[in-house]
Amino acid sequence: MLFLITDVFDDLSDFLEAEASGIEILRYFLMKQPVNLVNVLPMSVLLAVSYVLGTLGRHHEITAVRASGISMVRFCLPIWCMALMLSGLLFWLNESIAPRFAVTAQETWDRLVEGESSRADEKAKLAFRNEKEHRYWFFESFNPRGEQLGVSIKQFNPEAQSLNWEIRAAKAEFKDNAWTFANGYRFTYAEDEKLPVEEEPFDTLTLSDLSESPRNIFSSLRPMEELTLREILRVLDRQGMSPATRNIFWTTVWYRISFPTACLTAALLGVGFGTTRERKSTLKGFATAIGLMILFYIINQSAAVLGKYGILPPFIAGCGPSILFIVGGCVLVYKRR
Repeated sequence: MLFLITDVFDDLSDFLEAEASGIEILRYFLMKQPVNLVNVLPMSVLLAVSYVLGTLGRHHEITAVRASGISMVRFCLPIWCMALMLSGLLFWLNESIAPRFAVTAQETWDRLVEGESSRADEKAKLAFRNEKEHRYWFFESFNPRGEQLGVSIKQFNPEAQSLNWEIRAAKAEFKDNAWTFANGYRFTYAEDEKLPVEEEPFDTLTLSDLSESPRNIFSSLRPMEELTLREILRVLDRQGMSPATRNIFWTTVWYRISFPTACLTAALLGVGFGTTRERKSTLKGFATAIGLMILFYIINQSAAVLGKYGILPPFIAGCGPSILFIVGGCVLVYKRR
């Protein structure tokens, strides 16, 4: 609700000035909620665990559990299971739902407020370079989900720094992991020759050894926040890039993998500070857990920024804070056992 209220205060006036309909405005705010849920869920776990343990503590049930010889680690087994399940849910939200909803929300904003489509350039002229395989593509009309028009491909020889072959086609389509070109020419070049030594016209030409696909090409052009983990790994595998850019992508990969464990971190902090022996210390422990969770967010984001700038190694920047707080939470729970 706090995130929703913030979004309403920030964006509602712009929609009203643009005279957007109530249904479109409602749709926009609903599209933003899965993105907000990614950030809200870990803190919600901490609040829930603290509330449950605080209630049990007020009724002396934690004291009874300790007196019966049951350790807090075993007693909180349902909390650990639920935290792991919510971590999996958070990973799924962050990889499948949140990016798509973020794109839809941004498209709605651009269309209603800015008066333009953020995807207007999907079907337009596009140049793409695959540095890993030394291949250049050009599209007169690029469509990530359909037929391509005016396609040109140039394959270079990196050792001789010369052109090997070139394909020019009026149309092209990617289907069943193969490119099919129509109404074009294939040119073959000799080493150190600027003009083709062979020209072959074709009605249709199918090539299955080209690793690029419209989806891969389009993924390399989208903002990294809109890409899933699988798409980021595909970009890293299929495109040559500078070390600085590679640091950014790998930091994001490790961050995406480790961030869902924030639910487990929240559960550990909630149990560690919520199972004190003195009732007066419950509120103090709850406040400490909230403060540490906020500190976790700050350190996590700061480390990610340092990793993207190459100051920290990508793995340390992406996973370091999560590992540090999980280990600290485990030590705290062990002491409270």
